[in-house]
Amino acid sequence: MNEPVQMGQSAAGHGIVILAPFDSVEDPSKPTVAELSASGNIRITYGLMRDGFRHEPTINKVTVGRYTMAQDLSYEGTITESLTMKYPYNRQTPTEAELALGEKGVDYYVFQLLGYPNDHEITAGDKINTVTPIRTATSVDVPDESNDSNSELQKQMVPDIIGQVLREVEVVSA
Repeated sequence: MNEPVQMGQSAAGHGIVILAPFDSVEDPSKPTVAELSASGNIRITYGLMRDGFRHEPTINKVTVGRYTMAQDLSYEGTITESLTMKYPYNRQTPTEAELALGEKGVDYYVFQLLGYPNDHEITAGDKINTVTPIRTATSVDVPDESNDSNSELQKQMVPDIIGQVLREVEVVSA
């Protein structure tokens, strides 16, 4: 019997990244439609470079042994989270994403929603892949690797992760 090919969804055009100030979200484990649509939030999806959002969790393994057992056992331990955000740099007319990510010491929740069109209006029942509480850190220049006129100037910021990262959070109506 042939196994059917499991079809996925194109990532192109199907992801949203929102920065929400800490004081605009009462409970990040139950964000409301109004909180995620608030005017103080910044949708930075198109303000990031193609490879500009790298959230990389590492699940550390705990290895243990048992008396007379000829093998070690392992199970999930702590999770180490890393987030890197890369964005275009424009000294003359900075973008909204650049202004937000370039200011050091600001606390945000970063909401990442995958599988929704970029212009999707948030509704109750939508699933948020990750909610990451961050404090913006120092932005640094990304070296121009190609050193030609076809590349953009870029900045990169690796924020401090200042609380528990939540996964598969559902948006509530109120």
